[in-house]
Amino acid sequence: QSWPTDQRRGMRAATKGLQIKLREGDLVDACELVHRLETSRSDQPARGVLRGAELVFPNEKREPSKELLQRRAYLTRRAEQREYDRMVSSVCKKPAPPDERLGKSLQYQFTVGANMIVAPVASFFICFLVSRGVTDNLSTRIAAGLFGAIAILLI
Repeated sequence: QSWPTDQRRGMRAATKGLQIKLREGDLVDACELVHRLETSRSDQPARGVLRGAELVFPNEKREPSKELLQRRAYLTRRAEQREYDRMVSSVCKKPAPPDERLGKSLQYQFTVGANMIVAPVASFFICFLVSRGVTDNLSTRIAAGLFGAIAILLI
């Protein structure tokens, strides 16, 4: 059974430079050996031919591409920066960016403003409702509520 041409081409690309050292000592290209085994009608199966054989991989040292070198340099710089930042994190704190400081300042101002509005209103209603148990006079209950609101503003 022969392999289709496109599969043979893919196998050639995958085994480029791969050689097989047979037990007799012959060094044969892997693709050539497969082709020879396919085309020969010998009684010796492929298992017998390959028994005791060794794979010999090409010893090519390829130069890394320019993109790979740039990526390596970038990753090395990032790793060094992370290590440095971790090392000095307890020594000096980085100042917050101006946008972050402004956001925190606005949040604080909003919180204080909301507290100045909500606290007296809530205190008025609490004192108004609690004073119902003491008196039924509406004017006295309103006065108790106002007293509670003013008291919470002073606190």
